[in-house]
Parts: sequence; C-alpha cells; structure tokens
Amino acid sequence: MNDNLIPAPAKYHQLKGNTSLVYDAICKVLSERQEQVDWAQFGQAEWQLLASMAEAEGVGPLLYWKLKAVGSGQCVVESPDTPASGWRNEHNGGVLALMPAAVWKFLQTSYYKTAARNAVLLGELDRILAAFEAAKIPVIVLKGAALAQTVYPDPGLRPMGDLDLLIPESCVYKTFKLLKKQYAFLEAKGDHLIFFKQEAGILLEIHWGLSGSYQHEPFIPTSMVNVDKQAGQNVLSTPWQIVHLSTHLTRHSTKNNLILKWVMDLYILLGLLTQDDQEALVKITRNYHRQQSFSEMWVILQLHFPDLTALLGTQFLSDHKKDGQLEKARYQIVKEAFQALPLILWPPVAFLYLQKQIFKLRTTG
Repeated sequence: MNDNLIPAPAKYHQLKGNTSLVYDAICKVLSERQEQVDWAQFGQAEWQLLASMAEAEGVGPLLYWKLKAVGSGQCVVESPDTPASGWRNEHNGGVLALMPAAVWKFLQTSYYKTAARNAVLLGELDRILAAFEAAKIPVIVLKGAALAQTVYPDPGLRPMGDLDLLIPESCVYKTFKLLKKQYAFLEAKGDHLIFFKQEAGILLEIHWGLSGSYQHEPFIPTSMVNVDKQAGQNVLSTPWQIVHLSTHLTRHSTKNNLILKWVMDLYILLGLLTQDDQEALVKITRNYHRQQSFSEMWVILQLHFPDLTALLGTQFLSDHKKDGQLEKARYQIVKEAFQALPLILWPPVAFLYLQKQIFKLRTTG
C-alpha cells in the first residue's frame, strides 16, 4: 500500500476495494493533479468505489467536469461494459480509456441531476429574495446557493441540500411571519430557523449569526458583502465566506460527518484570495476569535490538498498557525476557570443566561 495516499475516512474502511487509493484519486483529480494517479491499479471494485464515493462526498458532478476538461474529444459510450474510451492524452494518463462506461455514465448523470435540482432550488431562491426585498428585509445568500453561482464555473457542479440565508437578528420575527405563509416551520435551532416546502421538497434555513450557536456576530457590515452581478444577490466576501465555512467544517469534522464537498469549497475560495483578502481574513479571524477554527480547517485541507501552501504565502500561514495556538490556549484557560467555579455559583450564572435569552426573544418578537 502506498503510504503517500490521502487516507479514506473511516466510514469507508469496511467497503470492498482499496478505499484510500480511490479517495486519493478523487482528491487529486479535483485539484488538477490527476497525472499523479496510477489508474492501472484500479480494478472493478475501485471503479465502483469511485462512483459511489464521489456521489456520497458530494463531488460527483465536479469529478465528471474535471475529467471531461482534461479530455481532447467527445467521449462515446458504446455499452455499460466497455471503457469510456475516446479521451487519451498525456494529461489524464488514459483514465477514460480504462474507466468502465457505466462509471462514466454514473458521474455524467450525477452532474445532470444536480444541475436540474439546483435549477429548482435557485428558482425558489429568486422568489424568496423577491419577497424579502418587497418586505424590506436585508438578506445575504450563504453556503451552497452562493458558492454554486459565484465560485464554481457551472451551478450544476455544487450539489445543494438546502437554502441558507442570513438576516439581521432584528428581522427574525418579521421573516418568520413572511415565510409561514408558504413554508412549514420545523424548528428553531441555535441561531437559525428551519422551514420546509413539502411540494418542492425544499429545506430553508434562516440564520441571524454565522457561528451556529447563540454566541454570534452582529449582521455583517456592508463593507464585507459582495453583490454578485450575474445573479443580483448579496453574498459574503471571500474572506467572510472562508471564516464562516471554516467554522462549519471544523464543527462537522468533530462529529465525524465531514464530506469532501465542504473541503472543496474552501480549497476553491482560498485559491481566489488576493493580497487584500488575506489581510482582511487575518483581521476577521482575530477580531472574531476564529483563529483556532481556521487553523483546524487548514490541517484538514492540507491533508487533502498538499499543494495548498503554494497558493498562499508561508508567512500568512505561519501567522495563522500562531494565532490558532494562542486562541486554543485562551479557550483552555477560560474552560478551566469555569470548571473551577464553586457549584454554588452555577444557579445564578444559569439564571442570568436565561434572562438574556428571554430578553432577546422579547425584543425580536
């Protein structure tokens, strides 16, 4: 076994085939390092894993796109048992000449299904944003809906499970009343509300913070918002998207439900950073104490994409690593201090916290 392979997540270890060989190949194709993959090691089990793993990780459409991009002609699929022949060149090492046609067809179908589903979601998003504009509710598009339209070359390349929007906390009750007319309210969770539109199967999350908890930032200032000219929507600036998605990524990684789609989002965004963006990112992570989540995100990304260091300056990464270590130490000090509090102090602390939350509900509702 090649020790240099990117290890597959533990959830795949019981599957038939060389899971790390396949996971490593997917990561390399996505980061345009497909020439480093030894496709000759792939057997039937590995090809089947490639299709199922890419789909499970939410990167099936993008894998199809990347493989298609390195080709030099039109791939003609003759039958499910014949290779997806037609695209041999020095860049892909003849991968499509080795890949079973059924696998290629699966990836191709994944792209078209995602494109169709995303068209439905983005159409619904347009209707929601129009309603928000009429109601004078400021809104920023988050996560997949923003990424699919701004950083990916085609909206069908980034699967979306739901729609996520960010609003000011002062507009929560107004938004709730507006959406209740067309959506079923499911639950309030942390710093967001969850709605569902059954006839379209659309899940909608309304956020008023970016941290996923009750401790959140104020509504993002105008200076940190980009207007996507093509879609005509407000999205977070690149540094803010990285900060937000880093927190999301590290939170899910601790629950062992990390998927490659989220890792790829950050890989693409980091590649878009300008020098000004890097400076803004440093300020945001320090001002909002996000150094630790950024450092943890970086470890995850570097495991998947070792070429990342070349995208950003070593000084930038060194500064963030130091910031992350300081933030982790600060968190540990606060944690130990709270653990040392006498038990008699916990009831008044809990009472004050509840009073704060009740006051918030009264002022927003």
